[in-house]
Amino acid sequence: MLTNWLVKRKARRHKQTFEKIHLYPYPVRVAETDYYYIEYLRSKQPVGYAVISRHEENTLDAAAAHKQLHSFYHLAGFIKEEARMRAGIQLDLFRKPLGVMEEADRNDLQPGYRLINHLLKIQLKYKQVYDQFQNVLAELEDSGRPIEAEDIEAAIQSAAELEVLQFDMIDSLSRQTDTLRDWIALMNRHNLWDKLKRANQVFYQQLVQNESVMRDEAKKMQVVKHERREKMIQQNADKLRSRMKRSFQEEEKERRYP
Repeated sequence: MLTNWLVKRKARRHKQTFEKIHLYPYPVRVAETDYYYIEYLRSKQPVGYAVISRHEENTLDAAAAHKQLHSFYHLAGFIKEEARMRAGIQLDLFRKPLGVMEEADRNDLQPGYRLINHLLKIQLKYKQVYDQFQNVLAELEDSGRPIEAEDIEAAIQSAAELEVLQFDMIDSLSRQTDTLRDWIALMNRHNLWDKLKRANQVFYQQLVQNESVMRDEAKKMQVVKHERREKMIQQNADKLRSRMKRSFQEEEKERRYP
């Protein structure tokens, strides 16, 4: 695209030796001018930033655009890097054992059934939130429009809810590993374990083996807790806004232009 070529050409004026330029695709529009986000990379690590337009930049407008670009792309990066693999966990890992238990209809399997069904619901919601944000990115791609306030808010809300859901998954597993261990033993006793696919067996065996890891991870997760789910998501969204504000203040020091 002509716009990308012109923006990159201006960005090269501020590039240092051995650096590469990464131009993020969607701009922010301030005072009818589109501003693009540039990272200068050395050894794949960002070492500087610029906010560049095809036209002459206004320093105050560029600073306002930088703040919005920073929030959107850092949150989008978190969602892409942290959530993509987790969103791709196969639902059959939960559905297959649930189906086997439903056919067997044994009361002593109910604690395990409830736990796995809970994990399935978390995974379905996780995938839904992840996919919804991918739709935001796809719409930006298809429409060619700049990033708007609603897109930034979608990134904040999506990242916050994904963090809450991930905590819910890890916390549930760390607190109920004994339930899972008992469930595996009962499935073997009832000759149901071999009805599961090998991938299912390995998945649950690894969850049990990683009990201490999950407990440590649950303790380390910096998630604001609240008994009401919606309130918890909003409090974590507020935490993300504060984190983005601090992160932006640090990044602003590394802005080379304008």
